[in-house]
Amino acid sequence: MGTKAALEGKEGGNFVIVAGDRIPDRDTLLAAAAHRGEPGGVASPAQLAALVGNARPLTDDRAPVDQLITTYRYF
Repeated sequence: MGTKAALEGKEGGNFVIVAGDRIPDRDTLLAAAAHRGEPGGVASPAQLAALVGNARPLTDDRAPVDQLITTYRYF
């Protein structure tokens, strides 16, 4: 989840990563975000694949959560 521009790679920003034992339902996430008045959207499978690429997960074992920094990508 993130702003539309960030999800499209047009600007940097923060993302909320949602995970679980099953793939979260995108429409349910969109409805929950809209209900709370959150600006932005939920990445499509193609956007998620482009964002993640072949990156390895960053865990607390390697960096505390309060130390995570947004990486800006410009096309």
